[in-house]
Amino acid sequence: MKKKNFIAGLLILLLVSFGLIFGSCEGPVGPAGPAGANGSNGSNGTVGPQGPIGPQGPQGDLSGWVKGPGGQWYNYPNPPATPFVNAKFAEINLLSFNDFHGSVDKSASNSNPGADRFAAVANKIMTDPAYDNPVLVAAGDNYQGSPLSNVFLGEPVSEMIHYLGVKYSAVGNHEFDWGADKIKKYAEDGGITFLAANIVDESGNYPDFCQPFGFMEIGGVRIGLIGLTTPETKAIVKAEYVAGLEFKAPGPWLTEMVTKLRTDYDCGLVIALTHMPGGANSNLSVSADPDPNSETGKLAAGNHGFDAIIGGHQHTLISGVVNNVPIVVGAYNGRGLARLNIKYVRDDPTGTVITPNAWGQSDVNGGPNYNQTTNPGNATGNGTILATDVVNKYMKNIIGYYNTAIGPAFDQTVGTFGVAITSRDEQAAWCNQVVYDYIARNKPGETFILFQNGGGWRDTSPYDKVATDPVTIRYLYTVMPFDNEIRYFKMKGSDILYLLGLPVGNDGNPSAYLVSAAIVTGAFKDGDTWKLGSAGTPGAAIDAGTWYNVSCNDFMITGGDNFPFPGATVQGHTSEVQGTVDVMGGVALRNAMIEQLQWRVDHP
Repeated sequence: MKKKNFIAGLLILLLVSFGLIFGSCEGPVGPAGPAGANGSNGSNGTVGPQGPIGPQGPQGDLSGWVKGPGGQWYNYPNPPATPFVNAKFAEINLLSFNDFHGSVDKSASNSNPGADRFAAVANKIMTDPAYDNPVLVAAGDNYQGSPLSNVFLGEPVSEMIHYLGVKYSAVGNHEFDWGADKIKKYAEDGGITFLAANIVDESGNYPDFCQPFGFMEIGGVRIGLIGLTTPETKAIVKAEYVAGLEFKAPGPWLTEMVTKLRTDYDCGLVIALTHMPGGANSNLSVSADPDPNSETGKLAAGNHGFDAIIGGHQHTLISGVVNNVPIVVGAYNGRGLARLNIKYVRDDPTGTVITPNAWGQSDVNGGPNYNQTTNPGNATGNGTILATDVVNKYMKNIIGYYNTAIGPAFDQTVGTFGVAITSRDEQAAWCNQVVYDYIARNKPGETFILFQNGGGWRDTSPYDKVATDPVTIRYLYTVMPFDNEIRYFKMKGSDILYLLGLPVGNDGNPSAYLVSAAIVTGAFKDGDTWKLGSAGTPGAAIDAGTWYNVSCNDFMITGGDNFPFPGATVQGHTSEVQGTVDVMGGVALRNAMIEQLQWRVDHP
């Protein structure tokens, strides 16, 4: 028996040695030695204890491996050849658009240029000899938002992205609106790669729909692009669509990643391609400086080593510098383009000059007014873009094909507005009232309060509806592009008052514009007191100890937009629910509106 144990021990020693010898070949960390052999049988026939696990091999060769936010190691598939010698001098024009939101035609808003005009402008700039080495990237929220794109689940946008040769995109929060599995389909159809270094699964690994970074070789310079998604995505996307995913904040891991792209992949420039906001300005005719307190501003102040940052998410036109890092955001819906004009000098960081530009739209009816000669109208070198009615015939035909495929059903009239709508608040109040009336008709005799997140009712400007104007299915797909469903349940008065008393716009609280008369129906604020009913027909004050019927959508009830409804804990507060949640037959808000408007026609 001693001889057997000696042999088993020798086997363990050899296996451990194997781990020591080959550890450097197995990636970042050498493999652990296997378990020792079982001990011999005792006299009573029982199995002896298992031998110890051999020690872990030493750290292997880390060149080319990059550590992610969860501490995991990532090896880029098919890495570019190294060593790579960047050109001594180069000029590059890195163009970007963000938050296109499926705006391939004017069905969502007459203010949108559409894919045919946007493609014409982008192509003109990309082929203009005044712009050396141009390349176009996207900063996320590409697909969801217009009726045409929504019905075909982003296919028309993929056609545009493929046509324009866009190679990389950040992952926007709205990329998840039809499920994370659709992101791989977008990539396949558009020939595009999605980048997100801060999205990991619960094990700390990157999901299969994106990679953390990518590379471009433009003008003899290798550019590393690191993708980042706003960490608030978890709170603003339906929970089931981001289940098992984490959206990490920038940290030391990001600084290490930037460094590795320079040292291991020979990148002359490293740029953040993000779906993160840059400021709060909403005036699209003039660019604003980035806000240092915005996500991109804080990213620049974090000294991660980025040469520049491309942002999105907030629908603003941003161009400026924070902490010596240029930041650009290109508005939304194709109404703007951002540009980083890069004059690169190898091995001389102070000699490399990156100038941020943001081109905006000054004539909403003429398409994006992109000026081919930048007008240095202010310190950031921004200019307007001259009006153009030129359209790209290829994209015009593509959009025509999809419009024909959808047929006349989209323009079917289901009713009339019944009231004038002259603002977004009035539109939201009208939408809420239609849904409220649908629920009331299906819950006869019951009193309830309806909540809707303001971001759910989308922009359909210009707001110029009169009472007799027809409501079409196309319009309803525009104002409610999501497939959110109605939920109905009992909620305690104290929790309702807590929700209604939350401040808006602060970290961890519901976003601004979410708690207002426009999106709360069935209750109103009378001075300092919240009451049931409306100002015209007031009811009793909401009592903290009483249970009330409440309705919201299935996005909000799981904590979407940081609302503390039953089913989610927000800011440490968990609301109670009495009984079960009524799913109302799984009816979507949009379908409820169609049915209610048709009912009104039949019951004048």
